[in-house]
Amino acid sequence: MAFQQLSSPDPSGQRTQSKRPHLSVFRFSSSLSTTRNPTRNPPAYPTDDAAAAGPNTTHAKVLRWLRIALATVTFLLAIIIVSFSGNVVRTYSNNRNNEVEWILPLWPTSVDLRPTHALLGGAIVLAVFSILNLVAILAPT
Repeated sequence: MAFQQLSSPDPSGQRTQSKRPHLSVFRFSSSLSTTRNPTRNPPAYPTDDAAAAGPNTTHAKVLRWLRIALATVTFLLAIIIVSFSGNVVRTYSNNRNNEVEWILPLWPTSVDLRPTHALLGGAIVLAVFSILNLVAILAPT
């Protein structure tokens, strides 16, 4: 900022320059001007998007893309679990009732499918919430 130094009066009546000026001795010319000069007195808000994009918006963009990538990977893994578990349950359901008595059974008599059903249900819930998360991330704000 440009400033002008004011001279201080001497007790003898002469005006002399102060060797150690105080803040009250300086008069700032930019604060006294009524017209706004863009180089001296910029606006309080950024005028273009490039100036507004500081380091925080760059980090926000990286975090947004990271959230999209994680939601996509989660959705794909949930779909893989649903497809494999669903195939196992469907194969078991199709083959256990079609067994003829004189052929050896394909499945044992006491197959516990509760863990497979739990895995299938959890993967379906995870896939649905991953889709909802992707919609929430990609929705315009």
